[in-house]
Amino acid sequence: MDKKLESKAMECFMKNSVPYIVEEITSGDTVTTYIGYANGNPVTSEAKFAIMRIVEVTVSTTITTTIMFPNGSINFKYIWDDRASDLTYNPYSNQ
Repeated sequence: MDKKLESKAMECFMKNSVPYIVEEITSGDTVTTYIGYANGNPVTSEAKFAIMRIVEVTVSTTITTTIMFPNGSINFKYIWDDRASDLTYNPYSNQ
């Protein structure tokens, strides 16, 4: 996908979505944050979430941040309970 279109799609998603649930996990020099976006009030076992995973790794004084989504998708079709174990994360792609 064209980087300009990707940026616009992400901007639209972030502007029009409100986090429903957030979890942060720290392990050594790595902080992993999962942010679940949902429409309405679904239970965490329903396939109604868009999930963002942010990984921040600190080496010395440098922090590297990676933002990914399940299968690169920002669609509301994932189960929050599967966020850390059953999903494969990739950079955003228009799927």
